[in-house]
Amino acid sequence: MVKISRTNRKVDYRGEPSPRGRFIVIATEGRVTEKQYFEFLRYTNVRLVVLPTGEDNCSSPEYVVERLNNYKKKFELRADDELWLVVDVDRWKCLPAVADEALRKKYKLAISNPCFEVWLLCHRQIPSQELKSCDDVKVALRKALGGSYNGSNLNSADFIESIDQATQTAQQLDTSPKNRWPVDTGTHVYKVVQSIRAS
Repeated sequence: MVKISRTNRKVDYRGEPSPRGRFIVIATEGRVTEKQYFEFLRYTNVRLVVLPTGEDNCSSPEYVVERLNNYKKKFELRADDELWLVVDVDRWKCLPAVADEALRKKYKLAISNPCFEVWLLCHRQIPSQELKSCDDVKVALRKALGGSYNGSNLNSADFIESIDQATQTAQQLDTSPKNRWPVDTGTHVYKVVQSIRAS
């Protein structure tokens, strides 16, 4: 384990030690989209570490939580640091067991139903409950962005100025916020974004 002192314990965007601010570690299911989005959120008093799915394409929730486990073993964390699991509901039968494990380990959940793009769509409009598949959500998102959505090359201008709107919309959709994830079309990504912005 790498012991990090109070004055030299944080990580920067590359995962290297940085001298101040608490840090939030986010393990994602996706390789590109989620990492790009969270790296837009650069606030002074928090250091974000995004652990996306790597070249091995091991994206199931078990592998995502394993990346958090490995990170926690490597660094000595403070009580005010947070580790987040950002995954989708869309196709994972193992999600209940993985969510239980994550909560036992004090990790926080930011799960989207059916997928992360619901959060991106919240920046533009209230997602329809008819959007039951990730493909449906992506079609709606592309339309909302004027046909220009590319999950491999996000445009920060499409999202950064409307974070407040996205948060309000996602909370409005979240009729049962204490559930581990939304039962209907929705997202809990607003919870990790609120934590980042509160730092």
